[in-house]
Amino acid sequence: MAYPGFFHRLVVIGTMYNVETFNFTMSIVPTENPIDVETVDFDLANAVAAEVASWWDNAYGSNGAGIVDDAKLTEVKLNRINAQGLYADNEVQTINVGTPIAGAAAGTLPAQLACAVTLRTARARGRGSRGRFYLPTLGVLGSLDTSGRLSTEQAQTVANGVGFLVDRINTVYWARDGGLRTMMMVGVASNIGAGVFEAATTVEVGRVPDTIRSRRSSLVEDHQVFTVPDPSH
Repeated sequence: MAYPGFFHRLVVIGTMYNVETFNFTMSIVPTENPIDVETVDFDLANAVAAEVASWWDNAYGSNGAGIVDDAKLTEVKLNRINAQGLYADNEVQTINVGTPIAGAAAGTLPAQLACAVTLRTARARGRGSRGRFYLPTLGVLGSLDTSGRLSTEQAQTVANGVGFLVDRINTVYWARDGGLRTMMMVGVASNIGAGVFEAATTVEVGRVPDTIRSRRSSLVEDHQVFTVPDPSH
């Protein structure tokens, strides 16, 4: 199994409660010739990282997803990936954001709570039709409706906020000085069979909260004990 060519992989990394870590990835795929995808230089990586950093603390309903303030963005990686799914270049582009950037939403929520984001493409089904990544804890996860889910309005607002980020990343690529040899957009990279690249056409957010167990692995447990009385006394 292999991808049909080269693409770029964006990795967003951060911490929760300063001890837990999280990351999520997006693929930026070629819309034309997948063999002629450029390497990622510092300027491109820095421009994309700046968009992620600028978006991170956008409030819910204001072009953001309302990420909680305990979830802090620390670094962004953007690199070219080859058809085998490996780094294609010797130089790896990792942008440290400096002072960690806190999300905009107040509220102390479990580190393992997450929000699944689905990127859908023009393919109705099968490989290349959708991809998924998981945002860290959002403030709206603390105000579910009586069904135990986000309301339709809440889910739509989060989808709008994530869509804004996707659009900003696409804009960085399309406005790149001098132009890229191959135009690229946020999308889906599949290595099933002959592989396929498809640009994202919609951003979807469901109503049921998700759990990523690996995002709660470093918090120190502190058991409190109740001693059961001896009924014979």
